[in-house]
Amino acid sequence: MLRRAVCDVVPVVGLLAETAEAGLLTAADCEALRTLAGLGEEKRALMLASAGLFLSTESPVDEHQRRRLLERLDLYGIHFAIAHLQASPHLATGELVRLLFAASGFPRLRTTLHQIFGVRADVIKAGWALGRLDAAAASGPAADRDLLRGAVESIVARPEYHRLPLLEAAAQVTTGQVALPEAMEAEVARLALTDDAGVVLGLPGEARPQLRRAAIEAAARWRAFANGGATPSQARVANVVHRGFHLLAQRLG
Repeated sequence: MLRRAVCDVVPVVGLLAETAEAGLLTAADCEALRTLAGLGEEKRALMLASAGLFLSTESPVDEHQRRRLLERLDLYGIHFAIAHLQASPHLATGELVRLLFAASGFPRLRTTLHQIFGVRADVIKAGWALGRLDAAAASGPAADRDLLRGAVESIVARPEYHRLPLLEAAAQVTTGQVALPEAMEAEVARLALTDDAGVVLGLPGEARPQLRRAAIEAAARWRAFANGGATPSQARVANVVHRGFHLLAQRLG
């Protein structure tokens, strides 16, 4: 159901990320967790069964400190921290914080956002700027209009600019505006969202000659699709993807 609405789902435990990044877990918190890790298995399991039991069960850690742990980590984070402290009783506070931050999912989220948007920020900004220039040309004097449109067309023709049409095509396909078979949808998304030729072509680890051959075959396949049986909207997307694979083959050559 969500395939049309999202491209990648990254689970994030916001409370853990906030506690770790903001430095809210203190050495005293860590010692309290270490004490809880030393309790008997049955008692510890009872305390971790619910937030109410965690606060109400008699424990060597006072209720105020346990409430603070709940506010900072919730039961999931407490359980996670205790498990690591049981495995490494002398684990330092800083290392525990690092593990909690990794478990929050935030590092993966940050990496995913950078891979999808950060490395393409210049292309996206350039597309916005070119759009403004084109709009300015439409309302300006004829001489300026011809000059600006000529400059815009020369920039759009460059291989580096093709990333923006690819992103637009991928958005149309993944949101269902343009219907394509599932395998073709995945191919468009890979081409638009990564620069790794092996990942794009579904051939990780292959040598450049094999990757180049696969890129040429993909370009030909998309060209044939555009010219034979595709709807007008599918053909527009297919032509963009064809050029993307053609440029990829050139880069690999």
